[in-house]
Amino acid sequence: MDTQQMKIAAAREALSDVTSGMKLALGTGSTASELVRLLGDDPTQRKLLDLRCPSTSEHTADLARPGAIGIRPPAPRTPPEPPTSRAPRAD
Repeated sequence: MDTQQMKIAAAREALSDVTSGMKLALGTGSTASELVRLLGDDPTQRKLLDLRCPSTSEHTADLARPGAIGIRPPAPRTPPEPPTSRAPRAD
């Protein structure tokens, strides 16, 4: 099995864990690209409906759009709370 075949096999294995209604973050890289291609082949054939898929890159989002994969922008991050001020130490 060559490298490309291993990437496709890994993507197929990951796809077996995907279920309808799932929020599935689409990553970046060649193996993630294979998963996106498999998802987009025919999502209704595998009964994968209403997937919500934020994407980590425009490249991955561009791969997903023709396959009618539900691309959603990532949720805005809530900024962390500022640290509380500490009382001065008594030496």
